[in-house]
Amino acid sequence: VAPTILVILDRSGSQGTAASRNISRYNRILSSWQAKSDLAAFHLTLFSTDGIERRYRGREIDTVPRLTTATFRPGGGTDLYDVVALEIRRLRSSDPVGRVTVVIITDGKDTASTTETRRSVADLIDVMKRRYGWSFDYAGATLATMRSASAEVAGSVR
Repeated sequence: VAPTILVILDRSGSQGTAASRNISRYNRILSSWQAKSDLAAFHLTLFSTDGIERRYRGREIDTVPRLTTATFRPGGGTDLYDVVALEIRRLRSSDPVGRVTVVIITDGKDTASTTETRRSVADLIDVMKRRYGWSFDYAGATLATMRSASAEVAGSVR
């Protein structure tokens, strides 16, 4: 059974200075998965408060193009926790078969989530790992280093 890969890529304004690094990260991840399995079902979600773009939904990985500066344009705020939870739940509701890997590419700063917190996302990820065997990879920031703007001010992770 072909694996399912979901990449959640932060394209908020804070990614502007890191755009070329994140494009490279994404392209390396894509190339690595393409080398492992040309039948993988690939999902790509780019997000900021300007909107969620579900660019690929179950596309055969060997047909997925690389990102460029023309196809990755940062802007808007960061609703990291809201989008990560939303996309995990969305993929789970599609009842994917085979191994599922979720890759989150972000600087880890959340400035705009309204419904989710770092704790609620951590709990959701824990359930997906334990109950369904999903794996989670991080590029740029790990779940442990993700912070909301209010947590930075308060000096604690929410």
